[in-house]
Amino acid sequence: MAIATGDRAPDFDLEEAYDRPRLRLGDYLGKRNVLLVFHPWAFTPVCGIDFWRVIVTSPEVLIFLFFMITDPKTVPTGQVGRIVFGLLVAIASTLLIAPQTNEFNTKVALLAGLVLVCAARPLLDRLLPEPRSDADAVGRFARRLTLGGEGSHGAARGLAGVALTLVAVLVLGVGIVAAGTPARGIVSADTAEVLDSVPHAIDPSTLPVITVDVPAWDDSTKASIAQGILVSLAENLELENQALLRKDPTILTAVDHGDRLTEMQARLSEAEASGRTVLEHYDFDDVRVVVISPFGVQTGGSIGFVSTGTVTRETYDAAGALLDRQTAPFDRVFAVRRPTGDRWMIVGNLPPGAAEGGELSP
Repeated sequence: MAIATGDRAPDFDLEEAYDRPRLRLGDYLGKRNVLLVFHPWAFTPVCGIDFWRVIVTSPEVLIFLFFMITDPKTVPTGQVGRIVFGLLVAIASTLLIAPQTNEFNTKVALLAGLVLVCAARPLLDRLLPEPRSDADAVGRFARRLTLGGEGSHGAARGLAGVALTLVAVLVLGVGIVAAGTPARGIVSADTAEVLDSVPHAIDPSTLPVITVDVPAWDDSTKASIAQGILVSLAENLELENQALLRKDPTILTAVDHGDRLTEMQARLSEAEASGRTVLEHYDFDDVRVVVISPFGVQTGGSIGFVSTGTVTRETYDAAGALLDRQTAPFDRVFAVRRPTGDRWMIVGNLPPGAAEGGELSP
């Protein structure tokens, strides 16, 4: 059904969140304004050209470009002042944007670059040529800055100026690369190489047939595909044990991310300090699939495996000798997603109440 601007919106209902009443558009008629936003749901990060397309075309950036940075009260009035001001905003914003990993922080960093340079306006006004003066010419200012004055002393200063310019460009490039280190994460060994060197095979026939409790948001939540993701989850849990047993943090970065990676790294450090390593082997009896809204440090949705079964905890000493083995029932929600766009990784091990406490939603 085609809907034109100004037409009365058709009534419909949709599921707000798992285990909650459905929402009906007609219930808000005459009570409040309603904004409907439709977007694709994915369990992988928005990256590459799509990420920058979203950033560049966002209203905030367009306002920044056409209104804020061009505001006569913001930028200097001189030709040299405008060029220097623009370059400094670009440099400051680039350095602040480099370590960011999500849309919101990237936009804040862009605006923060403008704020910092605006704060330095009084200093720039003192150092730069007077607006509309003879010295307020970009070419003359650039020659004086890089080549110095006239004569032999001017030539020497010119060489020094060129050298300093090259050094400044080099330092800026290195600074941008260094500032972007947090966004790139820790460079580790190839994931396939790490995993192939560690036994982690799981027999899919030992896992229960899962139940999907949410609509098919994408192919990942279809029962047949989610069953394969469950196998990856079981493999990752065993690989975590291998990481603890071998004291190998590279295995953890290959299978865990976000909150779960932080948790497992803390367990690894504790095992190294105490000399005792506790492994957890999970035997699944029942698994159902839900979709989890962003939580903790996660900036995107995750698939949740609400699981029950039996967990066997084994305690080993520093020499690798088994000290204790205990078995107990478990009821947990394992959150997985593809934060790097490749392997499904564990991002959280949540309590059973999370499904009813509002953290899980379709």
